[in-house]
Amino acid sequence: MKLLILISILCFTIYVEANDSDRYLIGDWSGHNSKINCFARLLNGNIISGSNDKTIRIWCQYGGSLIKIFPDQPGSVMSIAVSLNGDIVVSYCDGYRDASIQILNPNDGKILRKLLGHTHCVQTVIVLPENGYIVSGSYDGTIKIWNPINGDLIRTLNGKARVSSIIALSNGYIASGYIDGAIKIWNPNDGTLIRTLNGHSLSFVTNLLKLSNGNIVSASGDSLIEIWNPNDGTVIRRLFGNGFSTVCSVLELSNGYILSGSSDGKIRVWNPEDGKVIKTYSIDGCQSPLFKGINGSILGGSFSNRILVWNLTLGLSLLNTFSNNYNIVSFEKLWNGNIAGLSLDGTIKILNPIDGRKVAKDLQANSLLKSFALPYDASFSLIGGSEDGTITIWDLSIGNSIIKSFKAHDGPVLTLASLRNKQIASSSTNGIIKIWNSNDDSLVKTLIGHTDSVKSLISLFYGDLVSASMDKVVKYWSDWGLSWGDYDRNVWNLRANFRGHKDYIETAVESYDKNYIVSGSADGSIIAWNPKTDFTITLRGHTKGIRSLIALPNNLIASGSYDNSIKIWSLNGSLIKTLYGHTDYINDLTLLSNGNILSTSNDKTIKIWFLGLYDYKS
Repeated sequence: MKLLILISILCFTIYVEANDSDRYLIGDWSGHNSKINCFARLLNGNIISGSNDKTIRIWCQYGGSLIKIFPDQPGSVMSIAVSLNGDIVVSYCDGYRDASIQILNPNDGKILRKLLGHTHCVQTVIVLPENGYIVSGSYDGTIKIWNPINGDLIRTLNGKARVSSIIALSNGYIASGYIDGAIKIWNPNDGTLIRTLNGHSLSFVTNLLKLSNGNIVSASGDSLIEIWNPNDGTVIRRLFGNGFSTVCSVLELSNGYILSGSSDGKIRVWNPEDGKVIKTYSIDGCQSPLFKGINGSILGGSFSNRILVWNLTLGLSLLNTFSNNYNIVSFEKLWNGNIAGLSLDGTIKILNPIDGRKVAKDLQANSLLKSFALPYDASFSLIGGSEDGTITIWDLSIGNSIIKSFKAHDGPVLTLASLRNKQIASSSTNGIIKIWNSNDDSLVKTLIGHTDSVKSLISLFYGDLVSASMDKVVKYWSDWGLSWGDYDRNVWNLRANFRGHKDYIETAVESYDKNYIVSGSADGSIIAWNPKTDFTITLRGHTKGIRSLIALPNNLIASGSYDNSIKIWSLNGSLIKTLYGHTDYINDLTLLSNGNILSTSNDKTIKIWFLGLYDYKS
């Protein structure tokens, strides 16, 4: 028994490897002064933690500010659940002195009811979703089922070994894990033992998890993770790769992958279909079971008794896929959270980014639309360029009505950018860029310099203009005068050229810190260029040409390629992650208001990826 206790202590300590801990840590919540044993979520979304320091703490799910402390609990807080009406259900351990369960008011922590009957530490407690009954598992070898309304003990199930974990199954049964390595399936309605699963014969079960498909995942001190069919008791798959370490905790991610924490200092991401490890992290934490935070973040109690929050899902969490029914090839994010998409049918569709539903009538012009842009002043308008060479402006606040339309080019308007002072930049097939005053439709300036079609126009943060062309050149234009710091805003002038790509340039974007122009080429390269210093950073990794680029927070860049992949880069020159999922080339990438990335592909699908970008530390 002493050996088991030692292993159990080691199980919940994952040591630090500084690089991963610093890289993925997005929150550090201090307050507990002893080991953190458990987490739960209130009905309002806020997070509860319980500790050996005999306190319960409630944290704001957004940012982790401490909302409330319920001190002076009767023992170490071993497990927390939330009842169907929102009350807090807590189990305790104070040796043989306190083995109680209490139901607390979540607003003030007052005791609503006390459930007595166990004779040793109550390690785990859950609430059944069907009827709200409380199920508790104890080191006294029993499982007890309670009525939370009156506190009556309904039934006792004797498993004849110390209970370490309990979960509710999809069919109304419950599964319990034991110190002797067994897993038992029970019918809680009549106390019948349905079957016993014997797979962890060498050590104890530390954690149980019900997958979204109804299967069970068990973690153990024997370093194994096993996936079970609870209906017949067969092992579907054994996950090897934890060395000789104890697996402390398992979670299911939103994309179906399994996350595990173990005593070797590693958190691993597994593909349950083939049992292979997809990613391994070295993280400080996992003294407590892992817990899901908001937006795919992961919480765990650290060795220093702090709650650490990590973003471990960069590139792993595909939130949604829906059909590209409207053949949209490029998107822009609108002020109200919806997205505008340019369709191959020559119209602009307004869609809900969550499910791809059309939420407004189509924007149309006199001929097929070939390009569009958002207004520089963030007004409720949209600008489109047509096949017949006209530019059209719509008011999206009053039924997507047309404000005006004017002739701009003899050929199709292939690229557009909205500039300050109500100006619009446009280009056609001849490489000539024209600057227009949208108040009176007058031509302000014609910019000549490119020798082939302009593929991308960028309105920079301070109002200047960048053009990227089939001629392999990026040009920087400004109306602020002929030299840096010259604020004589009389005419548009060419400020700088960049020639570094070996093939034509298809896309360009301004970096998040506004210091770089980042361009992507058909040669597969991405080059970040500082036009003031001529300093460049080259990013290589795609096997085919670059189709789309977007700037991300923390000076990251996302690239979509003809090689069907999306890559996340840091402008320090490193590749952060590659996103796989599309089966044909990427048409466009868009950063949504919540930090998720939307991708559209020639495979006729639209995908939304969670990256936790507004919390990620590069």
